[in-house]
Amino acid sequence: FSALSHIQFEDRPRMLWIDAICIDQDNINERNHQVESMGEIYSNCQKAVIWLGVKDNQTESVVDFIKSTFEEIEQKVTARPQYRDWADLTWLYNSHIEEHIIEELFRPELLAGWRCFGLVLQRTWWTRAWIVQEFANAPDATFHIGEFSIDWALISALITVFFWGVHRGRLSSVLSSIAFSNLANELLFTRLARQHEKSTENSAVSKQSPLQAGLRFMMLLNGQSFRKCRDPRDKIYSILSLADASVSKALPPDYSKSARWTHVAAVRTYINISKKLDIMGCSTVEPPANYPSWCPDWNMEPRS
Repeated sequence: FSALSHIQFEDRPRMLWIDAICIDQDNINERNHQVESMGEIYSNCQKAVIWLGVKDNQTESVVDFIKSTFEEIEQKVTARPQYRDWADLTWLYNSHIEEHIIEELFRPELLAGWRCFGLVLQRTWWTRAWIVQEFANAPDATFHIGEFSIDWALISALITVFFWGVHRGRLSSVLSSIAFSNLANELLFTRLARQHEKSTENSAVSKQSPLQAGLRFMMLLNGQSFRKCRDPRDKIYSILSLADASVSKALPPDYSKSARWTHVAAVRTYINISKKLDIMGCSTVEPPANYPSWCPDWNMEPRS
């Protein structure tokens, strides 16, 4: 309700797809069908509208900080003219930002702004399982905090620099910064990889071997272990649109099955496609009593 109150247009209608409302959650057949179509829905939308929550007394200043710091990043990291599309952001993500530039971007008078940005990354949206495919598949996205909106490219550039800053000890005093910057960084990586894949869909580059397809699926599964959802089956179903077609074909959404069946089926799918058993190395120390010993509980953080 809060999101709808803020993101509606005042002068014209706005059409939105909100899966929690647009899908009958009590109808298993409808859920199966719609979840299977989710990748197509988000890939063909105009824009993903990302609601981070209501504003607080720091929101206006942190939005100003994001915009001004983004401009400074564009000026100081000069190998690319700007970072407003996925290709330029991929370059920034993969570049080794020089130490003197990191020092300038994390100079003492900016640390308060970076800490506030760290709090933005600690909002609950970043921890949700379903957001990964939504953010990765959408051709464009805008973040909203209260009445403030920020383009995804600005947030993405700051996530990249923030990640560098945290891991070089520039923000060691920020509680949980590393954990939350890792979540945001992983999400950004998934989006950049997905957008690159879309640009090469008709080329030989996009063809994945069974081993590559399996490893990608396991990487996505491990990433979901750190995220939250009400239904443990969603840890699997929420990433199918990002996995190789061989995975989604072998493991269609089926909410008539139990969480145990779904998690076991995910492991079997990986083994059948990749012809490898290394997914067993992801098992938690003590799996749930009703799980096979070789099946990871994707609701717990992976060991490796």
